[in-house]
Amino acid sequence: ICRNKNNFYWFEMHDQWWADIFAVQYHETCAVNAEQRENMAEVIVHQHKVVEYCSLGFLPADTYEDIFSPYRRKYDCLYQQTLEHLIHHCTQSGMFDEVFSYSQQALLLDPYCEVAIKAVVHVYFQQGNVAGAMRKLKDFQNLLKDDLGLEIGEDLQLLQKRYLK
Repeated sequence: ICRNKNNFYWFEMHDQWWADIFAVQYHETCAVNAEQRENMAEVIVHQHKVVEYCSLGFLPADTYEDIFSPYRRKYDCLYQQTLEHLIHHCTQSGMFDEVFSYSQQALLLDPYCEVAIKAVVHVYFQQGNVAGAMRKLKDFQNLLKDDLGLEIGEDLQLLQKRYLK
């Protein structure tokens, strides 16, 4: 927030935070409509826009203001869900670079995101990098075991068994 000598205030964004919830709602709606029309290219474009907004954080300068915490949680969830949808759509479209990019973003938000790990492992296998895929899967398995005392999910177990053959 900036102020001049006459006490006029204005915002200078500097790409550090956003509050344009209407743009996010617009892109969410457009993505849903495009999905109903089965236009995956348009879905990806609009979901990418949602991710761009959400990646900036919702008013991060006001992190300690409790009044914004419900909104921040809402947009954090939206960010994670949209990333998972993009991972799915890009995997189906064979957009492997985008799968890696969105998976990395999802793992930064949630290091236990099985959707992202599954997609990365799948892409590695599609590219013929069996060793890389197995290493990622094993690293994720160790992370879950060490941090949470859990085993990988059933989907990842089946994936592991299928590729070990």
